[in-house]
Amino acid sequence: MKTTHLAVLIGLMALADTGCGPSKAERETKERERLELEEQAHSEAAVANKAITTMTEKAFRGRTTEEEAKHKAEVARQVEALRKARQEAEAKAMQSGQKS
Repeated sequence: MKTTHLAVLIGLMALADTGCGPSKAERETKERERLELEEQAHSEAAVANKAITTMTEKAFRGRTTEEEAKHKAEVARQVEALRKARQEAEAKAMQSGQKS
C-alpha cells in the first residue's frame, strides 16, 4: 500500500513538474525578443558613438590654410573697425571738450 501511494505521489509530482513553467515556444519567443532588443540597443549605441566621434573630429581638427587666411582677414577687419571707432570717439570727445 505504501509503495502504491509512493508511486502515485511520484507520478503526480512528475506530471505537475512537467506542466509548470513556460513552454518551449514561449521560451523561444522571449529569447528572440530579448535578442532583438539587445541588437537594437547595440545599433543605437553605435550610431551615437559615431555621432560623437564625428563631432569631436570637427571640433578639434586644425584649420586649412584657406580657413586660417579667412580668419586672419576677419580679425584684421575687426581690429581696424575698433581702431576707427576709437578714433571717432576721441575726435568727438575733443570736439565736445572744445565746445564747453
